[in-house]
Amino acid sequence: MLCQAGVTCHEYTLTTEGALRALVGARRRLDGAVLGVGSVRTVDDLRAAAEAGDDFAVSQVVLPELIDAADELGLCYIPGALTPTEVISAWNRGVPAVKLSPVGPLGGPEYFRELLVPEHRYA
Repeated sequence: MLCQAGVTCHEYTLTTEGALRALVGARRRLDGAVLGVGSVRTVDDLRAAAEAGDDFAVSQVVLPELIDAADELGLCYIPGALTPTEVISAWNRGVPAVKLSPVGPLGGPEYFRELLVPEHRYA
């Protein structure tokens, strides 16, 4: 139903029981959909997601071992970061994107702007 409405990217969070089974089922039914897993915290999580046929993985943390494992598995891995050091560390490791979270308690959009300020001052 979501794909028919134009939503072709789906994330199955590993904090939900049966997430990988749901991804496998969706892979069979949703031709052309981009399917991934969220709440990845271990290399074993990444391996299980790859075996289930995911296209991407999202995490709440920046861990070098997850970045390396995702690269070895050929997965698009998007780590989560909060501090400027974590964000830059993730970028410097070559990830395609960084999930900034949990940003709400720190000011939401204003926190995003503050992260960009030094880059704009010295560019």
